[in-house]
Amino acid sequence: MDKNSVTSALTEVASALASGITLEPAQLLHAETLCLELVQNLSTQASSIADPRVAVAHAQLAEALSRQATRASIAAASTVETTAAHALHVNEFDDLRAGVTDFSAEPVFAPGRTLYQDAAETLASVLDLNYFEAAGRISDAHLVHARADISGAACAPRFTLLAEHFHHHAAPSDPDLSADSAASSSSGSAQGWSLPDLHQLADPREVLKIARALDKFEPADTTFDGSPTSATATAPDGVLLEVHAAEHLNIQQVRTRQKQLNSLVKAYKDAHGETKAPKLGLFRGPVINGVHEFIVRVRSLDAEVWESLIAQADNKRTQAGAAARQAVDASTSSANASSAGSSDSTSATGKADPEEKTDEKNTSEEKTGDESTNEQRPDDADEAIDPLWHSDDPIPDWARSDAAHPPNEDPPEPTDPPDPLAPPAPNKALPTMPSTCSIPERRLNALNAVLRNVDPDSAGKRVTPEIVVHANYADLCDLASLQGITAHRVKLSGPELRTMLCEAKVLSPIYNADGVIMDIGRDARLFPRWMKLAARDRDGGCLVPGCTTEPALLEFHHYTPWAKGGHTRLQDCCPLCTKHHVMVHSGYLKLVKIKGLPYVILPKHLDPEQVPRRNTYFART
Repeated sequence: MDKNSVTSALTEVASALASGITLEPAQLLHAETLCLELVQNLSTQASSIADPRVAVAHAQLAEALSRQATRASIAAASTVETTAAHALHVNEFDDLRAGVTDFSAEPVFAPGRTLYQDAAETLASVLDLNYFEAAGRISDAHLVHARADISGAACAPRFTLLAEHFHHHAAPSDPDLSADSAASSSSGSAQGWSLPDLHQLADPREVLKIARALDKFEPADTTFDGSPTSATATAPDGVLLEVHAAEHLNIQQVRTRQKQLNSLVKAYKDAHGETKAPKLGLFRGPVINGVHEFIVRVRSLDAEVWESLIAQADNKRTQAGAAARQAVDASTSSANASSAGSSDSTSATGKADPEEKTDEKNTSEEKTGDESTNEQRPDDADEAIDPLWHSDDPIPDWARSDAAHPPNEDPPEPTDPPDPLAPPAPNKALPTMPSTCSIPERRLNALNAVLRNVDPDSAGKRVTPEIVVHANYADLCDLASLQGITAHRVKLSGPELRTMLCEAKVLSPIYNADGVIMDIGRDARLFPRWMKLAARDRDGGCLVPGCTTEPALLEFHHYTPWAKGGHTRLQDCCPLCTKHHVMVHSGYLKLVKIKGLPYVILPKHLDPEQVPRRNTYFART
């Protein structure tokens, strides 16, 4: 058999099965055995090909197979339970293992004591699983596949809407199309294949995760005892949590989807007091090898100060952010210098290890970040430099169009632009950043600088935390129930927000019905400053769907390039992270406007329909 004959035969088999042909049990099991062997052989061949295109396609197909295997394993576990497979006679298990079962005869069950106690024990034994893992599959089947009623027959699962997402998969191919594909494949005139759209293919593992979380809010399931139960947990709006979860599962961007699902579960726990709040305060932790650990627990209002400090310490485009990356604070005396940094026996190290892996990934994209703090620059600094966000680093040459210029800046002068990190005087140069300064260490350095730079005449650069709070106009009309959310997504209760409004400088963006900012309030002395604040407040973060880059590290792109007649105005200001900013300039991403708001069109391999989209990860509602 030649190569074309193999693909033609497989196409014919797939077309026959899709047309509704039903196999006998023995034939079905034989076919599944052959498919398993086929997948193993095909995977081995695909992994040995050095073509990167094959590698990408094989990865997508392998992921689709993995998702289908998850569905099949849960459905099989449910069938083992609802058919009372645990009660089979021991000879039936032996015949199955030997492959000599006569499916034309009725199954034989044990006359007395069964070999296995229940379905979970059966699965654990024949699948070589831990009993608790096998029992978990049965429990998962009850949630999203089928439950067993008092008679042992299959009935509806607990979460019917989630069950639809769990079993959602690509529709079977049209037999006529499959036949045409087989003919074209055999003749060599067409490729005869297509990749699954994983963005449209629900991940059953994700559905199982949210189903397990919601099941903890439900009473014990008594369906098997004769009293069927259904989902009862509701959100504050009175709608079932399952309904909200099913809606969130339709979101294509995985990070946004997971954030919404996690927020749904957390909000229910908080509202029903299922999470016990720890005590507030500053606590001494253990001393390990001379390193002192302190634990800080604060409320939402103070948490936003800490979040702001972390975000600005992570931004190396500012002098304060760069100084925070030094092993020793340059403004500290020699006595303090010997005790600064992560090697100090009196340094404070928060429990940042769990988040360090995530932050290292996020900050790997910040090498040309464009946002800085709102600190005041020295009097002799260049007044043309934006004191809030600034970067003179141009985009890479390979990503630059013929008329492209660095975003947010005028066309470059013939002379070299000034370095935004350069100190105003030679004697204030910052030391070289050590390569061993980790994320938690530089945040600690920023905190130490805030604690030490108490002298108002000190020339040392420091992080000045800034808090921006978002609240709806309808909420402002009812201060008793007023709530808000900060730029770093920290929720503030009514009393906390009212306290902030009394003590803080108020920046008040006003939106129209389409979400376009109409007014930014009176904090508009420096136009570039308020324009960027307004753009970040309007869009929340990077415009690209699914991007989770910290908003403090954004760059700002002209919708129409400056060199092509673009204007520096709010409606043309598009916040983007460094990576996606370069992708826009290189043509991989396209920007369009709809009702005055910027939208992103993803590449065709990610979005074949080319639908304009906005990032909803930072959405405040």
